[in-house]
Amino acid sequence: MVSRGIWVGRFHDFKSEKGTVKKATLCRIADVEYMTMKDGSKRKRSKRQILNEVERLWTQKYQELKQGASRGPHKNTRLKFSEAAQEFLDAKAKTRDQKTVNHYSDSCNQLIECLESDFNVHNPPRNFDTQFCDWLQKKGVSDASVNSRIRDVQACLNWLFKKKVIKTKYYLEKLRATDPTPGRFSGQQLLDMIDYMERRIYHPRDQKEYKLGVAMMRSFMMMRYTAMRAGEVRALPLTRIQDQLHIADVEEEYYRVKGRQEAYLPILPELQTFLDNDLSAREPNEKWYLDNGRGGIHWSGVAEMGRPFKKMCDFLGIKGVKPLHGFRSTAISNLLDNGVSPRIVQKLARHTKIETTLSYHNDTNLQIAPQITGLI
Repeated sequence: MVSRGIWVGRFHDFKSEKGTVKKATLCRIADVEYMTMKDGSKRKRSKRQILNEVERLWTQKYQELKQGASRGPHKNTRLKFSEAAQEFLDAKAKTRDQKTVNHYSDSCNQLIECLESDFNVHNPPRNFDTQFCDWLQKKGVSDASVNSRIRDVQACLNWLFKKKVIKTKYYLEKLRATDPTPGRFSGQQLLDMIDYMERRIYHPRDQKEYKLGVAMMRSFMMMRYTAMRAGEVRALPLTRIQDQLHIADVEEEYYRVKGRQEAYLPILPELQTFLDNDLSAREPNEKWYLDNGRGGIHWSGVAEMGRPFKKMCDFLGIKGVKPLHGFRSTAISNLLDNGVSPRIVQKLARHTKIETTLSYHNDTNLQIAPQITGLI
């Protein structure tokens, strides 16, 4: 039935708090008068089409009542995206680490900044995903990072739809990846880095430069020969360096291992020689692999950790490789290129999917004939 410009459904199988037949709002008359086409245009519905749409909404509401749903589509038809996104962030904060939640938050805030308004979540601007991609690209964001932001917004909208905060499921368009292979350092570039760091250790201008050189060399050796993530190296306690490297959560630093999986990594001879010399020279009060000499970690976060490595790469003219992740991608790529089983490399890198590991392999110059001769 229609009441004051609103379609109201009557549900005789359910009773209201007063014991009368349950009534519930289905939609406004204006909401069903037009339908949205695939190209975003509007087309007026016929009377029969309107009745069919109202009947569909009635059935949907009936199922929600039957299943005892705690909430249907959000009652606030003027709900802003920022308010809805905050519900998503609050829920994710209970199950994800703070770094991930912050990334989700940044992506949602950037979308609002791009559109120059905190839009109604039930009626977002047309082609807002394309606008968001273009806006990020104009700011110099890489294609991979653009897609990462799109995935964050998509995750938010999926959650809102699943929780019935919104009644429309959106599918956001991402950019087509052009070069998924991560950048890596060449052998000569790695030697140049060692020379750069050794100059700061053996010929420093002051004590600060010496300590920075030592911290960089420790990071370099660990990431190069273990394929560890920068955050794992930064939050590595000395007590977890034994016959193997123990990778696990560090509550003191609020650090959680990616994927929540503890791991034990082998210490290669090259790294063992370095560690023997390095650990023997430690002060009694040092607790961390990257200790500042006073029982604290040298860098306050991964972003700060990456700055001196970026400065080093700029000085050496190294381009196209991420300063910290480049060591991990170099280790993984070199192993794959030298014939190590992808499953072994996957276990070392601790990738959930084998496809992630294989994406590090550049097979442009792969010679097929020598690999298969005499085997078929």
